[in-house]
Amino acid sequence: MPCIELDRRFREPADEELEDVGPFGFVNSHDLLPGVFGWPKLLTYRRVILLAEAGSGKTEEMTQQKKKLVEAGKFALFIPLESLNSERLNECLSPKDERKFETWKPDGQMPGWFFLDALDELKLTEGKFRRTLNRLSRAIDGHLHRAHVIISCRPSDWRREEDLYALAWRIRDKAKGAYRVTREEEVADQKRPDIRLWTINKDHKAAVEVKIADKYSLNELEKALRDQLAGQYLRPSYCKAGCLLLTYHGRKLYWQCPKTGKRLSFSEGVA
Repeated sequence: MPCIELDRRFREPADEELEDVGPFGFVNSHDLLPGVFGWPKLLTYRRVILLAEAGSGKTEEMTQQKKKLVEAGKFALFIPLESLNSERLNECLSPKDERKFETWKPDGQMPGWFFLDALDELKLTEGKFRRTLNRLSRAIDGHLHRAHVIISCRPSDWRREEDLYALAWRIRDKAKGAYRVTREEEVADQKRPDIRLWTINKDHKAAVEVKIADKYSLNELEKALRDQLAGQYLRPSYCKAGCLLLTYHGRKLYWQCPKTGKRLSFSEGVA
């Protein structure tokens, strides 16, 4: 059956759409809204989470984009994530795609596109998503800088936990072999940082703790910096550096200064 070109349009979701997940709004191909773009621009990004409701055609769209890239002489793979969850990357590929993959790796220059589909079937809360990304990361180790990874997902299945993991993956992508990046499993006593950076010989460590600023007062953020980051994570002699990374979703309009009671914006509060 021939595929009908829909000229699919994309945009970045607003924070409130991710917090209170409902049906995503449709964007007409004639809309001239800022930030709306098509597949050509989407394929220029290195890491993409493609959020769309069930039945919206994610699988077919990704299959067709992979086909177009291959027909243009580029390297691209379409990988069902449920397969990658239980098998190594090579075992998920057809013999033809496996040969192309083994040719792509030593090339050293050619970019590659990896379309990972059906994320909603993996039940992210069970940690399977992390396992699939780990398998992909190991398979293309040393080539992350030229890999474009597009992952399909229902909006309701995207979680902060995976957002943090994606952040760790991006830091690892920039490491260029200078250090190792690990993402800690969540623990009840919160005595481990969200992300750890290790030197190659593992004799020095840096800790990254991520907080959504909208959920905390300035006193609580200061306590996290003093007691959690400095007081816990940086206590070992081998942990030489740390970062409290604050993300701002725009839902909190101001923070009250503990000393003066003055209302402060996010930028004023962290200054």
